[in-house]
Amino acid sequence: MRVKVTFSNGTSMYGELPKDDYVLNLRPEQVLPWIMNDERKFIPFIQPNGLEVQLNKQNVALIVREGED
Repeated sequence: MRVKVTFSNGTSMYGELPKDDYVLNLRPEQVLPWIMNDERKFIPFIQPNGLEVQLNKQNVALIVREGED
Protein backbone atom coordinates (compact mmCIF):
# COMPACT_ATOMS: atom_id res chain seq x y z
CA MET A 1 0.00 0.00 0.00
CA ARG A 2 1.50 3.35 -1.06
CA VAL A 3 1.40 5.93 1.72
CA LYS A 4 2.65 9.30 2.88
CA VAL A 5 4.04 9.24 6.43
CA THR A 6 4.23 12.51 8.36
CA PHE A 7 6.38 12.55 11.47
CA SER A 8 5.93 14.48 14.72
CA ASN A 9 8.60 16.99 13.63
CA GLY A 10 6.58 17.86 10.50
CA THR A 11 8.72 16.07 7.90
CA SER A 12 7.10 13.63 5.49
CA MET A 13 8.14 10.76 3.26
CA TYR A 14 6.42 8.64 0.66
CA GLY A 15 6.79 4.92 0.32
CA GLU A 16 5.00 1.62 0.81
CA LEU A 17 3.80 -0.47 3.70
CA PRO A 18 4.55 -4.11 2.90
CA LYS A 19 1.65 -6.55 3.07
CA ASP A 20 1.65 -8.57 6.26
CA ASP A 21 -0.12 -11.92 6.28
CA TYR A 22 -2.47 -10.47 8.90
CA VAL A 23 -3.48 -7.58 6.67
CA LEU A 24 -4.72 -9.83 3.87
CA ASN A 25 -8.06 -10.32 5.66
CA LEU A 26 -8.66 -6.60 6.24
CA ARG A 27 -10.46 -4.09 4.05
CA PRO A 28 -8.23 -1.20 2.87
CA GLU A 29 -9.79 1.25 5.32
CA GLN A 30 -8.96 -1.12 8.21
CA VAL A 31 -5.26 -1.53 7.46
CA LEU A 32 -3.85 1.73 8.86
CA PRO A 33 -5.79 1.58 12.16
CA TRP A 34 -4.66 -2.02 12.60
CA ILE A 35 -1.01 -1.17 11.90
CA MET A 36 -0.98 1.78 14.30
CA ASN A 37 -2.79 -0.09 17.09
CA ASP A 38 -1.07 -3.48 17.02
CA GLU A 39 1.59 -4.38 19.61
CA ARG A 40 4.63 -3.61 17.43
CA LYS A 41 6.74 -0.55 18.28
CA PHE A 42 8.08 -0.27 14.73
CA ILE A 43 6.39 -0.25 11.32
CA PRO A 44 8.08 -1.86 8.32
CA PHE A 45 8.30 0.73 5.53
CA ILE A 46 9.72 0.49 2.01
CA GLN A 47 11.36 3.66 0.74
CA PRO A 48 11.03 4.67 -2.95
CA ASN A 49 14.54 3.30 -3.61
CA GLY A 50 13.37 -0.16 -2.43
CA LEU A 51 15.20 -0.12 0.91
CA GLU A 52 13.09 -1.47 3.77
CA VAL A 53 13.40 0.41 7.07
CA GLN A 54 11.60 0.28 10.40
CA LEU A 55 9.74 3.42 11.52
CA ASN A 56 9.24 4.07 15.23
CA LYS A 57 5.49 4.49 15.83
CA GLN A 58 6.15 7.10 18.53
CA ASN A 59 7.54 9.45 15.87
CA VAL A 60 4.67 8.99 13.40
CA ALA A 61 2.01 11.71 13.50
CA LEU A 62 0.00 10.69 10.43
CA ILE A 63 -0.17 8.03 7.73
CA VAL A 64 -2.30 8.67 4.66
CA ARG A 65 -2.92 6.21 1.85
CA GLU A 66 -1.75 7.67 -1.46
CA GLY A 67 -4.53 9.58 -3.18
CA GLU A 68 -6.38 10.42 0.06
CA ASP A 69 -4.63 13.64 1.14
